[in-house]
Order: sequence, then C-alpha cells, then structure tokens
Amino acid sequence: MEEIAISKFKATCLAVLENVRKTGKTVLVTRFGEPVAEVVPPRKPRKTRRWLGSRAGNWPNRRRHRFSSQRRRRLGRAAGMKLLLDTHIWLWSALNPARLSSRVAAALENPSNELWLSPISLWEVLTLCQKRRLILDPNPQAWIADTLDTTPMREAQVTYQVAQETGRVQLPHRDRPTVFWWPRRGLRF
Repeated sequence: MEEIAISKFKATCLAVLENVRKTGKTVLVTRFGEPVAEVVPPRKPRKTRRWLGSRAGNWPNRRRHRFSSQRRRRLGRAAGMKLLLDTHIWLWSALNPARLSSRVAAALENPSNELWLSPISLWEVLTLCQKRRLILDPNPQAWIADTLDTTPMREAQVTYQVAQETGRVQLPHRDRPTVFWWPRRGLRF
C-alpha cells in the first residue's frame, strides 16, 4: 500500500484519485506519520442477474411455435400488477426474449410486478413437446424444472371454483387452457 503525506495529497488530489481508479491500489494518507485516511478504489457494481432470456441458449431447434395472432393488448402503467403469463410469453421470455415487445419485457422485469404461471402452461408445453411442435433440451421435464428455478414466478392454482366458472366463459379465441384462468380476479392477461 502506498503512503502519501496529507500536504502532498492536498496538492495532487485529483492525480492520486485517478491513479487509484486506474491501478486499483489503495493509498494511505498520513499526517505526521499517522494514518488519517485511505483512498480505496470503488467497488465494482454488482451485476443484477437477469432471468429474462436465461434459457436462451437451450433451444436447439429454431422452429417457431405457432400461437394465436390475436392483437397485443397494452399493459397498464400501474405499479405492482399481478401478471399471469400465457404459455407463449413464458416460453419467449425464457428462450427468445427478443420476440417480446419492449413494453412486455419491461413489465416482466419490473420487480414490483408479481409473475404468475399456471400448471396448465406446463401441461401445454409438455403436450407441445409430445406432438413434436416444440423440442426442449435436455428433455421437457428437466427444462421446465431448470426454468422454474431461475425465474421468479408464483403458481396460479386451479381450484374447484375456477373450474366451475370456466363453463360461463366465452373466449374470443380457441385457446382452451386460457379458460381456466379467465375468471381469476386480480390477474391480468
């Protein structure tokens, strides 16, 4: 550790600070031989781990899964939303986040939003894999387990009440698994 007298430090402060920044070495400032201060390099900023796209390299086939071409709905700007992810949004966020609009990506990464995923989405992914419309490495079960470990999601459960309400739902599309989540209050699509 380099030592420098306080009078010299006062005269060359900016140069000393720049030297510490470049070299990463600490400088001890002394007065009459006694330490009065240490000039230390700044800590490297901690990188926040992004879960969005964390599984992007694990999609061996680049075939696109065909989803409904329903118009995109705008997400509100309210803080603290509960977002129920549709199957394709979940897949895209994990495998190919470039397919998400910037607004959807921002909503998914907003820490004040709660992300919810239904077991029906897991069933839908497994069904797509069985039909060979989607291929996941190393296998669908392992991919699902790894993805759920790396993404901050809550499980939206199917209850008897939800199942009973599905009989009254008229959907504008033929995505049958969505019928289980339509009556859930507080969850936005």
